Amino acid sequence: MAFVSSINRFLVTDGSGNTKLDTSDKFPVIHSTVSGSVSNISIVSGSSYSSAIVTDTYYFPSREGGGYGTSGASETRYVTPTVESTQILWSAPAGVYIDCAICKLKPTAISSPTPPAASSPGATAAKNTLRSTIFSTSLTVGTWYAMNGSLLVEMLVAQNGKVQRSAVASIFVDTSRTKLMFHFKRTGYNDDAAGNVNFGFDYSASIIRII
Repeated sequence: MAFVSSINRFLVTDGSGNTKLDTSDKFPVIHSTVSGSVSNISIVSGSSYSSAIVTDTYYFPSREGGGYGTSGASETRYVTPTVESTQILWSAPAGVYIDCAICKLKPTAISSPTPPAASSPGATAAKNTLRSTIFSTSLTVGTWYAMNGSLLVEMLVAQNGKVQRSAVASIFVDTSRTKLMFHFKRTGYNDDAAGNVNFGFDYSASIIRII
């Protein structure tokens, strides 16, 4: 084995002359480790967050029970305005550019009202049952999750396959490569204006540079 050092370079080879380490090659290093809490994301019922009621009509038998009646299937639902938040978690010092980040996220609060029972004018009880929630999933509060891009925070799906609620959190490096960003978006059909919506998260991230 041989070790050779020069300006800005270490070279290590084995007994056969094969390179084992050459610092002239680019490799990742952890520039910084950051942690903290994102600003709370919440909407209080009765404030600017309000619901609207719409009636959708579908004409395809394979969707929403379409095909019964003379004009397709009509469904009255509550439309939830989007809850969205973008926050800066870390800003790089002058001259430092982020190549990637290894992150994890811990929900500290997940609070959402139950959506109302779906109904359609003139529909049978069986068809309305198909519009009720059959699949509900949510991250566990207090548990750390690896963040490889985006993370599904919660989701509600009706028996007929329609998504009633979907919330996604993401941590990413912005296009300037100088900021670590957090983005949260929650959309769907549900009567959230009838109650408070609240989400909280802790984060931890290793800022990676390739040098």
